[in-house]
Amino acid sequence: MYSHQTPTELVLIVTRADGVNERRVFEDAYSTNFKTVQSSIHDALECTQFKKKPDLNYKLEDAKVKSNPNRLASDEDWEGCVEEVMNAQKKKKGVVKVNIHIPEEVRCFLFF
Repeated sequence: MYSHQTPTELVLIVTRADGVNERRVFEDAYSTNFKTVQSSIHDALECTQFKKKPDLNYKLEDAKVKSNPNRLASDEDWEGCVEEVMNAQKKKKGVVKVNIHIPEEVRCFLFF
């Protein structure tokens, strides 16, 4: 999957339908697969019982407000997210959180 061998932490911030943020930490993002991440996000969103799960997108915490989120739907998307985060963390020399986004209409549906 990855050629990188150094364990590296990645922090996801998942906003639940009720507005509460759930923090999910992956100690070694390079060895964590997308299915594990997806399951953790769905658990945080409290939507594991639904057959149709919401589409997932992400933005780094320091992304411009008007920038579009990136898709998070496959191993390739996750690998791109990890690389983007690791590059940002090298520049910042600290943790860069990843905000998980779901469509607003889905968020409203999950809450009611």
